Formats: sequence, C-alpha cells, structure tokens
Amino acid sequence: MTPPRYLIRAWWRRRQVRFLLRHNTLCTYCLCEMNRTPGDARQLTVDHWVPRSAGGSNRLANLVLACATCNRRKGSRSAFEYLASPELFARMLTIAQEKIAREPASRG
Repeated sequence: MTPPRYLIRAWWRRRQVRFLLRHNTLCTYCLCEMNRTPGDARQLTVDHWVPRSAGGSNRLANLVLACATCNRRKGSRSAFEYLASPELFARMLTIAQEKIAREPASRG
C-alpha cells in the first residue's frame, strides 16, 4: 500500500530543505551566490556529482547545487574532471574579482 500523496510531498519538502541548508545556496563548483530568478546565469540548479550517464544515482548524496553556467559547462563529465579543468579556475578568478570590485575600499 502506498502512502497518501500529502505524506510523500511533506517527506520530499523536508529533504529539499535539508539539501538547500547543506549547500547554503552557493554553487558547489565556483562558490558564487545563487538566486532563484529564471534565466539568470547564477540560477539555482541541481547537478549530479557523478553524472547519470556514468552510473550516478538520484540519491541526495549524489546531488549538489550548481549555478546554471557551471552545470552547463560541466556537462556529462564527473565533478572531479570538471574541478580539474582550467575553465573552472578562470570562472572562479572572475567571480573573486567581481566580489573584490563590489567591496568598498577599506579606510585606514
């Protein structure tokens, strides 16, 4: 006998909240802050650490938050292959420079 839909939805919401709290709305790969605005490059997306095409599962342990740009660039590579790529390093450098430019100059 399957449980009622409302119990399944409540169970899934609790798992989603734990998932979002685990990642603190930061991209796992480039650590940029993400938002939920559709169409934004830093849109919140869910990515598979080990791609499904390589035998990865949909279990929460295999899911991570990623910005749309990193998710698209990673493609079907494993996270380890993507993290070792020079394109990710360049993206992380750009984000760091943006953060530094936004910070007010320290007074002293």
